[in-house]
Amino acid sequence: MRSILGKLRSTHLEGSFGNEKQHYLLNKIKAKTQQAEIAWIFFGILSSNAVKIAKRR
Repeated sequence: MRSILGKLRSTHLEGSFGNEKQHYLLNKIKAKTQQAEIAWIFFGILSSNAVKIAKRR
């Protein structure tokens, strides 16, 4: 049971991240350093969450 739940959770999270990555153009990050790349991803996810919260209100 734990294995099935873990697999479903990871599939859902990876699919969600993949969709957001394409929608917010995170697959086109042109960062030169790893820290800059992490910052781009952070702000992409932050903006995605802000849009979801705004839609709920």
